[in-house]
Amino acid sequence: MPLDRRAILRLGSLSLAGVVAGCADQGGDATETGTDEPVETTEITGNPGGMVTDTETTGSPSGGGTESPGETTPGAGPPLPSGEVVEMDGTAFAPMELSVDPVTEVRWVNRDGVPHDVTSAQFNDGATAWEFESETLEQDEETAYTFEEAGTYEYYCSIHGQSTMCGVVLVGDAERAGSLPCE
Repeated sequence: MPLDRRAILRLGSLSLAGVVAGCADQGGDATETGTDEPVETTEITGNPGGMVTDTETTGSPSGGGTESPGETTPGAGPPLPSGEVVEMDGTAFAPMELSVDPVTEVRWVNRDGVPHDVTSAQFNDGATAWEFESETLEQDEETAYTFEEAGTYEYYCSIHGQSTMCGVVLVGDAERAGSLPCE
């Protein structure tokens, strides 16, 4: 399940609610709020398919200390993956080739007046097999996918066809598996 606008808004509202309610002070001691009730936090986790999903967990307030990776401080909001943007305009993805580190969210944004989508593909034998199909995106709408593992991820717009509009995301030290049908 992709991280959609509702999930982002919910994450933001949880963070804002924590700050407004005074859940975390600058000293990091949440027990000064006068309550011993559990504090709700939100953690972003990746699933085996590479998509970023959000899960809610409930924990007890702590007195500061160190945090483990992936944990959140009440009121501080969850850690978000770094991101890159591919724009859809005319019948092209720009950039057509994007290189990113593992655990990077790539967002495709439709800057065009006509609809587009993003559909996973495997044009070349050396490309990574993956499953992704966005909804049809109207102007200024976007979709996202978090690439968890290194590999060569090829894709195209099914509305305009793979020989017209395609692209590739190179994750980690991956290299192109061959030419793309739209080149």
